[in-house]
Amino acid sequence: MGLMDKITGAFEKNKDKITDAVDQHGDKIEQGLERAGEFIDDKTGGKYSDQIDQGQEKLKGGLDSLDGTADDFGAEPGAETPTTDAPTDAATTDGTLDTNLPPAPQG
Repeated sequence: MGLMDKITGAFEKNKDKITDAVDQHGDKIEQGLERAGEFIDDKTGGKYSDQIDQGQEKLKGGLDSLDGTADDFGAEPGAETPTTDAPTDAATTDGTLDTNLPPAPQG
């Protein structure tokens, strides 16, 4: 059994525990990821900032989707989402883009 098989097996064995931990402590996990990213960014002199940010977002997305819902990371609970007057593409309930919206104004 290779190393990746062991890692995959350990993850599958503990997926429910990991999911529960993310659900209960998402805010603390997010803070830890941000602090780790800032530490690495500082140590590398900002040279890899974009890659660090991308890695943080992918990790948050992966952890957040363990339970099938994307509700563990992001805005603070109860925080209002900023709105704009410009129309945007909207997703329908099945996740596809609503193509019946008028085109966004140019310029």
